[in-house]
Parts: sequence; C-alpha cells; structure tokens
Amino acid sequence: MSFDNNVYYYYGENRRNRNSNINLSGAVTSGTNDRQVYTWNNNGMKYRVTWRPSDPNFIRLEVVNPGGKVILNRILQAINYDDAISP
Repeated sequence: MSFDNNVYYYYGENRRNRNSNINLSGAVTSGTNDRQVYTWNNNGMKYRVTWRPSDPNFIRLEVVNPGGKVILNRILQAINYDDAISP
C-alpha cells in the first residue's frame, strides 16, 4: 500500500505465481484514527486493508467477492526487502 499525489494505491502479488498480480488505485477511506480502513473496488471485488497506526508493521487484507463473501482474510507483516530471502 502506498500514498502518492493524494491517491492510495494497493499492489498485491500471488506468491505462488509471480506473474499474477494486481495494482489498484483510488481507495475509499473509512474507519477511525485508531483503525484506518482503505477499500478498493475492482469489478465488484472489494480489496480492504485495515491498518492500526499503533501497530504499523501489520495490516489485515480482506478480499470480498461481489456476493459479499469474504474469500481472503489475512494478517500481513511488513518486511524489509533487503532482508528478504528469495524462495
């Protein structure tokens, strides 16, 4: 997730298939100062990132299908790419 020129961006990559990724822009913001929520809509699929400034190294990523069913719900931890080990 990033913020540039007043726009929130999300980039996601399939860990099993590096050629499968998604790049979204223009999130709708909601939540509170303590629990910030950013939601992107992509052809009916919703990608929601929840972030707590008090715990900045973790986010929750949820993907919701057009029928409203949560199909992915993961806690993700920030990594330092300099320390990452290639699979």
